[in-house]
Amino acid sequence: MKRLDLYENIPETSSLIRINLYDELCKPIFQIHWHGHLEIHYIIEGTAVERCENDVIRVNAGECVVINSNELHEGLDGNCRYLCILVPQHFAKNSNIILNRVVKDEEIGSMAKCIIEEYKGNKKADDIAIAGYAALILAKLYRSYVFREIKEENYKAYSERILLLNEVIKYIHENYLEDIELRNITEKFNINMYYFCHIFKEFTGVTFKNYLNKVRVDKAEELLMNTDVAISEVAYMCGFNDSNYFSRKFRQIKGKTPREARKTDTDGKSV
Repeated sequence: MKRLDLYENIPETSSLIRINLYDELCKPIFQIHWHGHLEIHYIIEGTAVERCENDVIRVNAGECVVINSNELHEGLDGNCRYLCILVPQHFAKNSNIILNRVVKDEEIGSMAKCIIEEYKGNKKADDIAIAGYAALILAKLYRSYVFREIKEENYKAYSERILLLNEVIKYIHENYLEDIELRNITEKFNINMYYFCHIFKEFTGVTFKNYLNKVRVDKAEELLMNTDVAISEVAYMCGFNDSNYFSRKFRQIKGKTPREARKTDTDGKSV
């Protein structure tokens, strides 16, 4: 099931810091979303490709991706082991301080490894120790890797834009079967077309039309892999009125044809 909301509401826990350790090689792929927490990905081994706002970044072992509070981000590709640190706004610092996206720092790497040891050690005081090391990482980031500081009035405008975008994305996911045009969006949300196109590309890295096609193609891929519905019917079910156009867009986005996306059994036959 595709998410219908870009905003991820991260529940409060007894621990100040949330830790996720991906200790086996995996593809760090996750859908575009945002949240109030500051998020840090420390790459233990391998490579990750992520998008933060409109920047696509590639990070290697020993480097960190820093995702600032309320920034849209998604995992695109790679193969790595990594540590994910989630820090709530009230613990981190004022969210209008923007940190560098990519950081390579031996001191931060050393503290990240200490967090991993504590996380895997299952000690009585591990939550306290993890919070302590995370606080040291944050102190180092704020002392050495501040990119810029957004004025309060500008940050408020930024927050309003991301909330608007969240509603637009929800609308796209809920209505992708319909004949959605750019004018439908601008009229529904009472927004200037030029301004909307600008902020949509700024935050997602793609145009409105390309994003809509990707949503439709993602859904089509699910149907192709899990049903035996004819390809032309799949196209129609996912909002495409022209099966040839659907095939071109599918190959452009997925790097393969709709037919190649079909699951096959051991005999190579479509299932």
